[in-house]
Amino acid sequence: MSLFGKLLALLNLLGAVGLIYLASVDYSARQQWAYVVFRYDLMLDGVPVDDSQVDKQGQPTIDHISDETINELFSQVGGKPVRTQVEEVKAIQDSLNSQIQALETNKRQQAFYLAGVLLPLSDSLLERDEYLATQAHLSTDESVKALESRYSAALRDAKKEGASGPDRSFAQAFRLGVRSQGGAPSEAITTLIVDRLPADPQANVNIAVLFSEALDTQRLKMLKRLEWLFADALTNADQSMSAAADRPKNSRESQRAAIARLLFGLSGARALMDITADSSHPDVARLKGFSPGTADWSRALASCESVRRHQRRVFVLSGIKTALNAIAARSATVRILASQVDAASADERILFLSDDAALLSQAREQAERLRVETTQIAENLKKLADQRVSLKQRQKDVEEAEAALKESTDETAQTIAKLREQTDKARLVRIKARDLLGTLADKEREIRDLERQVRDAESKAGGGSKP
Repeated sequence: MSLFGKLLALLNLLGAVGLIYLASVDYSARQQWAYVVFRYDLMLDGVPVDDSQVDKQGQPTIDHISDETINELFSQVGGKPVRTQVEEVKAIQDSLNSQIQALETNKRQQAFYLAGVLLPLSDSLLERDEYLATQAHLSTDESVKALESRYSAALRDAKKEGASGPDRSFAQAFRLGVRSQGGAPSEAITTLIVDRLPADPQANVNIAVLFSEALDTQRLKMLKRLEWLFADALTNADQSMSAAADRPKNSRESQRAAIARLLFGLSGARALMDITADSSHPDVARLKGFSPGTADWSRALASCESVRRHQRRVFVLSGIKTALNAIAARSATVRILASQVDAASADERILFLSDDAALLSQAREQAERLRVETTQIAENLKKLADQRVSLKQRQKDVEEAEAALKESTDETAQTIAKLREQTDKARLVRIKARDLLGTLADKEREIRDLERQVRDAESKAGGGSKP
């Protein structure tokens, strides 16, 4: 081979090496950019919903995520990395179920805990009022007893004469009795009790049993609501095809949205579990001095770093787009709730006027009854005073009669004693007379015997003188 051929071959070899180098550099840069794009896609879309999610090429999305990437994603949001959103939801469900099961022996605490979990997830004013009423009245055993006493008093008022009638049913009178006592609203629990009240105000009503049944119904309703929310987050499009009519129906995107809404709503409950599990947790001091379930306590919990960390975790899991959509949806729900609260406030003002008129009418009736009874009391007091004067005279007469009776009794006793003495003397006289009569009879017999002897002697003497 000539020198030129050798140079040409060398140049071809160098060109091939350069081409390979440029190709490798290009591939490396492409891989780096592809990884950056993939990371941005993860930031936008979040981790896969479940193992069945595939990319545009039909490959499982989860296969593209390395353990290193997963660990890096979750390093700033509390660790505990998961590869799918469903895995996170199931882990939260297991934690909550364990907490709820631990409270199974204390239904009051279980209901109070469920209300705190579900309140940020409420979608209607009625649902929100149920959870607020549970938090307000089931915080302690004493608050439960106070609410039961409130219903007992309302029942007594509703059973009073004139409380119910053609214009007001027994149930309405009971509601009025509850509202007139003031205090935190309990309309949700009141409704459950009213549903069990008989129409007849004279019927026998065990308010303690009705109250207990209402609280248990409320608790079971909250358990069912929490189960439905998790089912909504865990039901995918394929499962929706065979789901029952009352079960959630989802597409892939609606399942994403359901998961994001659920995770955002449970941020406070998850943070609280972290705080209560560690007495040295830095957020413990933020909650100190506040009673659980109160507005101040809720604001203090919302300011905890643990809550914000769980909220940031939702952005990692669901992605920025879905998370922001979930926040926007929740904001819209809150705006609707705010408008419903305004409308409810207007209704309550109207109801207050109605209650005020009803209570005023009752007050007038009670005032008239009081006037009549006061008059009767005055008359009875006058009669009582007259009777007392008569009683004193009667007592004086009785005392005089008792003195006369005593004097008469003494005289009678003396007379009886004298009579007994005379009786004894008469008895002795009768005895002497009886003895004397016996002696006289003996003498009389002796006289008759003597007379008979005389006659016999005379008879004999007369017979001897004849010839």
